[in-house]
Amino acid sequence: MLDSKDSRGEQSHKECFFTYLLPTRERPERLMEMLMSMRDTCKRPGEIEVLVYVDSDDERWSDYQSLVNNRKDTFKDFYSVKFVFEDRVGVPRAFNRLSSMSVGAFLFVGNDDLIFRTKDWDALIKTSIQSISDPGTRKATLYYPNDGVNFTYSSSLYQESSAYFQGPPPHSSFPIVSREWYEALGYLFPEYFEHYFVDTWLFFIADFNRTLAPFPEILVEHMHHTLGRSIIDSTYKHKMTASTNGTTCFDRDLEKFNRLKALRMREAKKIHRLRFGSKVISEIQWRFLVIMNLIRRLKSKIRTALKLASIRMRQLHHL
Repeated sequence: MLDSKDSRGEQSHKECFFTYLLPTRERPERLMEMLMSMRDTCKRPGEIEVLVYVDSDDERWSDYQSLVNNRKDTFKDFYSVKFVFEDRVGVPRAFNRLSSMSVGAFLFVGNDDLIFRTKDWDALIKTSIQSISDPGTRKATLYYPNDGVNFTYSSSLYQESSAYFQGPPPHSSFPIVSREWYEALGYLFPEYFEHYFVDTWLFFIADFNRTLAPFPEILVEHMHHTLGRSIIDSTYKHKMTASTNGTTCFDRDLEKFNRLKALRMREAKKIHRLRFGSKVISEIQWRFLVIMNLIRRLKSKIRTALKLASIRMRQLHHL
């Protein structure tokens, strides 16, 4: 492990509010671009720890080391920036390894192909988190910025209870969770998966508990190749083409996600207990929540059936 600074110096007495976690592979230039965008847009870099996982077999390994040794001025204002050079273990395990080393009050799932666009994003998110008066809800909520992919740019209606059954809120690809959430589950990402659906796993847990908090006004843009924002590099190609016994990584992870529904429910209950504390109150609330989610799914199915019927009726009218 290499630290970008010899010591934390003036940062040592400050609170570390966010730990930004990201594995990276063969992308030192994109990583640097992401870090500079984070530095240039955040208000309090001294409250942000950055942990980077680099595979020991990465062909650009020496370039990452050069970043650590030659760009210390870029990192000096952060609470800390550390690079971990270890065996290739896959994305979920790499995130969990970084999480085990983190000190931040909140863990922020990142990527090397993100660009921070919103000024003072860190202060805005921190203020929103701290505005939640109930400690249990604050700990059990999954927060996330606008990645420019899953969001529209209009204000989210998620917080309005009257709109909750009108459909799910936008998906969270880059969640932010409390340390208490991480400790309640015992992991950041489930290691049943090779790469995909780990963010969906967390999203399901928070959505079931109705503790999602999207920030549509805070843009942390995902520069993904499918949107023409970047080229298809070797890292993308590996994820797209890697296969075992004729099945892709995506297919295998999808099968696991569908098969592990009962386990997801048990994990969702852990976060429910984190929110309410008391076992008696938690159990009563949990049963109520299960019923409400059943009603929610039923309403969704009815809406879908009505839409399909409406389309069919219009088609018949034009015959």
